[in-house]
Amino acid sequence: MEPYSIANCLSIDARTGLSYKKGIKLYFYILSLFILLTSSCVYDPPRPFIEICNKTYRNLTIELFFDKENYKEYWSEDDFRTFLIYSYAQTGSGNGELISADTVNLIQRYSLLPNSHLRIDGWGDKDESILFNKIKVIKDRDTMIYGSIAEIKKSFTRINGYLNRLEIN
Repeated sequence: MEPYSIANCLSIDARTGLSYKKGIKLYFYILSLFILLTSSCVYDPPRPFIEICNKTYRNLTIELFFDKENYKEYWSEDDFRTFLIYSYAQTGSGNGELISADTVNLIQRYSLLPNSHLRIDGWGDKDESILFNKIKVIKDRDTMIYGSIAEIKKSFTRINGYLNRLEIN
């Protein structure tokens, strides 16, 4: 066994054909590349949403009125009308459906069966804009109207950072 010397550290390895110093550099380059690739992934948090829960034993009709001024910032007119025709919200347990979509007045109407909920995506935090500005809940002959964004936010209970819930009893 030879004593430690700088000449031994710089010698060429017979198996790889690399010097020890070049092997260390290559290892650090590969490690750096791996760290950059794995850490450059962007965290995509869950989209905020609201739930309207039907806790009654009757069918509900939910109407969403979209803000005509606000949607123009995010959508072209044709894209938004196509968007309105398809279901904007999702119903829990499959107990609801999109009944109609008024593409002139920008209104969607949903049917919600008893003991189910309607999940509406795109609800933001306090300062984020919202595509709809009015919600009407029709329960047989009773009608509840949440006529402004402030009124909507006030009536919903914040469950966590992404979920606001309104329970209709």
